[in-house]
Amino acid sequence: MRYCPACDVPFDDRVERCPLCGGPLEARDRAEGFPWPRPAKSVVVYEPPDEVVAGALVEVLQDHGIKAIAVPYYNPYMGYNLLARSTVAAAHGLHGGAWGRIYVFRRDEERARAIIEGWLSAKPQVPENNAGQAAPGAGDEDGG
Repeated sequence: MRYCPACDVPFDDRVERCPLCGGPLEARDRAEGFPWPRPAKSVVVYEPPDEVVAGALVEVLQDHGIKAIAVPYYNPYMGYNLLARSTVAAAHGLHGGAWGRIYVFRRDEERARAIIEGWLSAKPQVPENNAGQAAPGAGDEDGG
């Protein structure tokens, strides 16, 4: 496990530099743990249900000028996300069924949460045809 001392974020061993600050990562033994609790420079603003939502939200935050990263949950016995996605995990409420966490710098927390809330509550856009009307089947639950 690797760790960014500047941002207070854990990473997989394959990551060489912190995607948030660009700084070098320190190696940490899993048994050693991390230097929490302490005032963190980065905070978790959302726990996305899957990797697609995580990627989309990170991109939305970055489009608003907020540095953000998505870090998947890791179980040393089962690997990445196997525990979070399993029906056993869902039944026991482990990770709340989330895929991982989205981190931002503390200074951006409030704005990031507002952006995420707005993105999650937005209604999907219905495609229109050339006449300005909804395309046939667009928005229908049965697709027809």
